[in-house]
Amino acid sequence: MTSRHCLIWIDHHKAKLIHVGHDIGEVSVIDSKHDTKQLHVKAHKSLTHGNGNASLDREFLRAVIDGVNPAAKILLTGPADAKQELMHFAEQHQRDFSRRVVKMEALDRATDGELLDHARRFFGLPQLRPGSRSLARPS
Repeated sequence: MTSRHCLIWIDHHKAKLIHVGHDIGEVSVIDSKHDTKQLHVKAHKSLTHGNGNASLDREFLRAVIDGVNPAAKILLTGPADAKQELMHFAEQHQRDFSRRVVKMEALDRATDGELLDHARRFFGLPQLRPGSRSLARPS
């Protein structure tokens, strides 16, 4: 699908790519195949670093970046550190992607419809009419 813009919602388990254009909204999901279990640290908090999550695997990050193309503008969202890890990876390996990210924002879990509405509002696009291709899942 060719779209003008994409909202990415990413955590350590999956990424949702919401592609939007004037009359389309489409979602795809990429699951991390890496074991991303929460690390439980028993040491005193002042002696630990990070948030206790394992880092994201490169294959997952590459799949997210590849899934966004050819979006012109990208809104990068999600809880915690996953969005920063994606940006750090992109700045080292996919500078074109990092230049297209127009904003990063914290966003807890949301439904596909909520993400679509958020993307359309952020990019200044009209809401989709009933019967349009809202949230079509590519096969």
